[in-house]
Amino acid sequence: VAIGVVLAALLFRPYIEDKSIRVVFKHIATGANAGTQSMGMVAFAYGFGATMQGTPGFQGIVNFFCSLDISPVVLLIVAVAILAAMTGGSGSSQQLAVPMILPTLEAKGLTGAFIHRISCFAGSTLDTLPSSGAVLTGVRLSGIPMKDAYPACFVCCVLATTIGTITVAIVSSLWPILTVI
Repeated sequence: VAIGVVLAALLFRPYIEDKSIRVVFKHIATGANAGTQSMGMVAFAYGFGATMQGTPGFQGIVNFFCSLDISPVVLLIVAVAILAAMTGGSGSSQQLAVPMILPTLEAKGLTGAFIHRISCFAGSTLDTLPSSGAVLTGVRLSGIPMKDAYPACFVCCVLATTIGTITVAIVSSLWPILTVI
């Protein structure tokens, strides 16, 4: 990071109107402040997910999903999406959900490649709810109130990815060879 900051300061210096070292350090400080706040929000979401995983209620939710008598593909999509909503991140939902429901999914005939492909898509469906670190960071940086910014975010990041996940699940179910490519 430090090397990147120094390189950015050197490379972008021609574009800074006032080239004094004080102004350059002011820009670096502003960027560092914004970056640490963004990292803090994302770290909070992952920490929340990891803490939640240790609660008895979380294991109860996983057990509930595994006890449902539904298609394993639907189970995979719903479980990962719900856990993405609860943890606020697609990576954390896959990290938490997939290992816990993996035995159930494999027992129902899903391959590791199929589970991986669909969970990657399913994790991106409900991970951008208003409590998500990425959404909070983006809205904060844009300066637009959440009530004005989130409707467009919902359409692009929740609705579109849900439709995409369903499409990928259908195509992958019809042509399983596509999941290993």
